Amino acid sequence: MRTIKFVTLIIIFSFLFNHFAVAGDTISLKDALKKGLVQLVIHGTKPSSKAMLSHNYYGECLEVELKNLTDSTLNLKLETGQTLACDEDPVQNLIITKQLNFTLKGNKSLKHKAYAMCIQEHKSSPSEHTTYHFGDMSKGNLNKFSKVIEKYNYQDYAGQQAMWAFTDNNDTTAVVSDDQKETRLLRRYIAKLKFGSAIDVVDPTGFMGEPKIERTEFTITGKMIWAMEKGGRASLEIYDEDSKLITTLFTKRHFRQGEQTQNFTYTSEKLKKGKTYTAKLKVKGATKESVICTAE
Repeated sequence: MRTIKFVTLIIIFSFLFNHFAVAGDTISLKDALKKGLVQLVIHGTKPSSKAMLSHNYYGECLEVELKNLTDSTLNLKLETGQTLACDEDPVQNLIITKQLNFTLKGNKSLKHKAYAMCIQEHKSSPSEHTTYHFGDMSKGNLNKFSKVIEKYNYQDYAGQQAMWAFTDNNDTTAVVSDDQKETRLLRRYIAKLKFGSAIDVVDPTGFMGEPKIERTEFTITGKMIWAMEKGGRASLEIYDEDSKLITTLFTKRHFRQGEQTQNFTYTSEKLKKGKTYTAKLKVKGATKESVICTAE
């Protein structure tokens, strides 16, 4: 009889602990996952029809699919500065640049887009089929700068270039925006956080008193036509004249059986005007079709 009472008390205590532990305070999504309170999938988003295929690595480039596995309401947060590791290589890892807060009732599900940025410039962009898992919480300057991006809402290409000044040690002169105030502020923060100084250390061009720096991006376009013997996944990659991989426009995207047509556009500072590049459509790792393009 005493054993039965003891077991009953344990069950009651566990129920009360779980109920009050999750129904009040806000906990991180990472901790909730560790405790088995939620089911979670984080994956890339489908690029907007107005966006370049390659520009799917900053802004609202992630989608969170979340299910509450408990009977209680959960208050959750996906914190700014949290890194996310990609489940496939060689796709970029990302960092959250705007905190998300969720209130999710018991046994309910939701989907929500999340702001993030790439922290591995020379890897491929994610697609809507790319999945992610939690990495470490960022520390030091990287964590501080992710909150700068959030504070000023610089969720754009200039913000991404500034992020690479921390993660890939890029030159600060690459940080250029149509908004001169944004350019100045981002460069100032990089100077302050990386060098503990004012802007002179990272602004050898004297940009503060000069007109806007011209961008040097070029574009390749083309059309890929190929046949799928049966439904399956395909990837589209861009190579330079030395057969070096420049970028992956999409990876493991599903296509139906039969003839396929895919228009593509890629704009980047990596491209050199007048140079030729080869777009390769690959199925199961083998090149199915290729198209030669000239950067203009």
